[in-house]
Amino acid sequence: MTTDRQVARAEAGAPAAAASSATGSSGVREPAALIGGGAPAPARSHDLFGADYLHFYRPILTPERTAREVDFLQRVLGLCPEDRVLDLCCGHGRHAIALAARGYRVTGVDLSAPAVALARRAARAAGVADRIRFVRGDMRRPPVADGPYHAVVNLFSSFGYFDDAANAELLRRLFAALRPGGRLLLDLRNREHWVRHPHPVHCREIGSDLFVDFSEFDPLVGRLAVRRLFVRAGRRREVRLSFRLYAYTELRDLLAAIGFSDLQVWGGFGEPYSCDAERMIVAARRPLSAPRADAARSAPPPARRRARAVLTHPDSRG
Repeated sequence: MTTDRQVARAEAGAPAAAASSATGSSGVREPAALIGGGAPAPARSHDLFGADYLHFYRPILTPERTAREVDFLQRVLGLCPEDRVLDLCCGHGRHAIALAARGYRVTGVDLSAPAVALARRAARAAGVADRIRFVRGDMRRPPVADGPYHAVVNLFSSFGYFDDAANAELLRRLFAALRPGGRLLLDLRNREHWVRHPHPVHCREIGSDLFVDFSEFDPLVGRLAVRRLFVRAGRRREVRLSFRLYAYTELRDLLAAIGFSDLQVWGGFGEPYSCDAERMIVAARRPLSAPRADAARSAPPPARRRARAVLTHPDSRG
């Protein structure tokens, strides 16, 4: 457990690194919206999820954990060999590479150049480079050249960085990127858990190195503002980010309005959803065909009816 003294030591660490610019080394303009509206300074994606982030999280991102999570993805998404999968915000590629190793054609997209480079090396080492393509790019412009996709996955709290309009537009683009019958899966923090069990300070420690998130939730706008502090090898660095925490009912209605159907929700990779679950995993399908207008008017609200069934039977496939 992290003590106040440890946090204070991190706060009093070595001089901070120089402020980062908003443009990455490869010239790709990185969206200031990554840190939310009104944040004090832009942050590059590799500042948030680069080498320092992996240093602290790699010990818990084990091959066994990845295998269990990919087992769940296979079961829920109903994938067949050679199906095309888009891993949006793929990071260093742990899920994308595992999916490629199981016989799928995978496209991984991430804004972080160091993460994409690491993913490409790992794919070559795993012998799946011919089944996977990693692209450095903005998640708001998912690549269409490799689609349409049988499935799109967005994992490890990688959705909600933009304002509500931009988040909704991203979901519309993912709907368009899916083939009819294709499925979208989002792995998010559970807003209800945060409201019930707030944890404003979260810390990971490896030797004398510290990773500290100072978080504050604004219920008026539904956003979590995070000040992230790294202290590693005597060097102190701080970045800020902000992202939307959606209630399940908000996300359900948003997905249904875009045209998704067969919504399902879990409180983790196969766990029942509840207010006490830390995670909220939502899956939805692009229908095989658009419903007839007269049938849509006469039918009861489908998303609400299906959501109740899924909450009762969290392992159903829909």
